[in-house]
Amino acid sequence: MINVGHLQAIMGLNTTPLDVGLQKAQASMLRAGKKMQTIGRGMTLGLSLPLAIIGGVTVKMAADFETSMSKIVGQVGIAREVVQGMRKDVLALAGPTGIAPQELADALFFVTSAGLRGADAMDVLRLSARGAAAGFGETKIVADLVTSATNAYGIANLTAAQAMDTLAAAVREGKSEAVDIAGAMGQVLPIASNLGVSFQEVGASIAAMSRTGTVARTAVIQLRQMLA
Repeated sequence: MINVGHLQAIMGLNTTPLDVGLQKAQASMLRAGKKMQTIGRGMTLGLSLPLAIIGGVTVKMAADFETSMSKIVGQVGIAREVVQGMRKDVLALAGPTGIAPQELADALFFVTSAGLRGADAMDVLRLSARGAAAGFGETKIVADLVTSATNAYGIANLTAAQAMDTLAAAVREGKSEAVDIAGAMGQVLPIASNLGVSFQEVGASIAAMSRTGTVARTAVIQLRQMLA
């Protein structure tokens, strides 16, 4: 590094302006260095804080999923090792359907609570997840309707796929939202099945009433009154 004082002594030059200029440059560089440090700390905080939040959310989602799967063991009574196998199937289903693992696990609780096990339970969950992805409501709402329908009419008379097809037809032919039909339709199924009114006829009735402006829940109430 150049020593300005030594240069002045040797050459007999007036280096005061140069000395002042160098001091100003040094001070400016120090200020710039501090500013860069401040910016660096801000960037680190700006990146690390969102990442920490995302990490916390991810951990909570994983914990919620495990809690939902544990309910199937504790409340439904399925062996833990069996649920572990179902856990892998649920996680594998999340990607293709775009449904969160916890939502699928909550729906699986409804499915298994309805008495379905093994491949039958996963088939209903798969159909329900596809229905949810298509806008029919939360997976557990769709699963609740499908299992209520198959239980009311018997799996030999109404499969899960047929129940989903009927729900889709009721939405297509009527004016009610899928989520409204799925949430209300199950309330009329026990009496309808006992009187020999098919699930398809129930769906058609709700669709027909919705065309005149009757909402799904009201249509179900009116249908129950007609069947009573």
